[in-house]
Amino acid sequence: MAKLNTSYKFVIQARPEIAYDDEMLVLMKKAHIGIVYMGIESLNPNSLAKFKKDSTLVDIKYAVKKIKDCGISIHGLFVFGDDDFRKGDGLRVAEFVKQHNLSGVLIQPLTPFPGTTLFKTMKKENRILHEDWRYYNGKVVFTPKQLSAAELQKEISDCYKSVFSPLRVIKFLLFGPKGFKLAGLGEAIFRHLEQLKNRTYIKDKLTN
Repeated sequence: MAKLNTSYKFVIQARPEIAYDDEMLVLMKKAHIGIVYMGIESLNPNSLAKFKKDSTLVDIKYAVKKIKDCGISIHGLFVFGDDDFRKGDGLRVAEFVKQHNLSGVLIQPLTPFPGTTLFKTMKKENRILHEDWRYYNGKVVFTPKQLSAAELQKEISDCYKSVFSPLRVIKFLLFGPKGFKLAGLGEAIFRHLEQLKNRTYIKDKLTN
């Protein structure tokens, strides 16, 4: 890709460890990689250990800084709802995103997909709320340990609302990476529209 010398801008997905490969970072810049979707997953050390990430919060902050110093933006990928996730953690993620000037965030609630050990365990513990598979795509479908299912869904909504605030969207349109500004605007609009669906979902599926 670096040899093609194309004018196209690219997005890749990678773990924080990519920041330790200096040669790769140089090639990424030459290949016009504009944004790295980084699998951060959590800011909680216990959660990172359970996710087997083999990285600490210090490692993540180092990776974010080093990649951004190369002129490449970072989009944070997070998982909400593991057994150590607590009320307020969503806004803490939003503050991390804003503090380190990430281009945005993509949040996936912990999802017990059928056939997995997680699904079997939660099924045994009677924590699966329903098996309406159309909602196993970003909606909370189980009972968390530290907060209610409705509260977890709201944590996701509140994080998106904070990260994609009108002020941050305007800043991204003005100063964001070239080639991605309209995509960023589209994502912000999508996330805000999604909140309407989340309210209906909470009412229909998560409120007794």
